[in-house]
Amino acid sequence: MRFPIADLIDEIKCYNYLLNILHPDGLKCPNDHPLPQNQAPHDTCRSPIMDYKCRICGRVYNLFTNTVWSTTRHNCVIIVLIIHSLKEFPPIS
Repeated sequence: MRFPIADLIDEIKCYNYLLNILHPDGLKCPNDHPLPQNQAPHDTCRSPIMDYKCRICGRVYNLFTNTVWSTTRHNCVIIVLIIHSLKEFPPIS
C-alpha cells in the first residue's frame, strides 16, 4: 500500500521553511531590492508560491528566483521532502 505522505504535510509550513533557508535575510528581487511588507502579490496562481513585481525595477520574482529550484514546477511539500531525503544519503562523487 502506498502512503500519500505529501498530502499530510502543511504547504504553508513548507513554504516558510524554504523561505528561511533560501532567503534568510528576507525575500528580495533579483536586483536585491527588498520586498515591502505591505506589497500584494503580482500573481497568485501557484499559491503559496506568489510572484511579486519589484516596485523599484519592475522585475517579477518568487521564492525560487535565483536558486537551483528556479525552473521547478514542484510544490513546496515535494521540495522539502527532496531536501530531507538528500540529507540521508552521502553526496554523489
